[in-house]
Amino acid sequence: MAWPPVLDILMYALVLGGAPVPAQCEAKSETQVACTTGATATWDPRTDVVVVNGTPIYRQGGRTKFGNGLSGGKNAFGWTVYTNGVMVRRDALGGNPDAYLINSDLICESLNDRKAACRHR
Repeated sequence: MAWPPVLDILMYALVLGGAPVPAQCEAKSETQVACTTGATATWDPRTDVVVVNGTPIYRQGGRTKFGNGLSGGKNAFGWTVYTNGVMVRRDALGGNPDAYLINSDLICESLNDRKAACRHR
């Protein structure tokens, strides 16, 4: 049984929301995820496409593409900066390469295979 990529889904929900806040997401089934921000997501394990609140998110060639036109690019400091002002990067320098930093004041990490959370650093 494979669970959805809950940490990635949490990041997508916060990026789409435009104003990242401490939050948590939990897999409710093998395809459904619910977040404390009110976001809900569906994951298709065959195509690896996630739909968050109606917006499809595709991972192609190592890049994330949002179906609503939201885009992002890397800056000189290694952050992916999205067109809505949200910034995300892996926490490799903080010693936790499996976690994400978002807008420099939140750290987001998996709690287990079904749950992920973001908290203030």
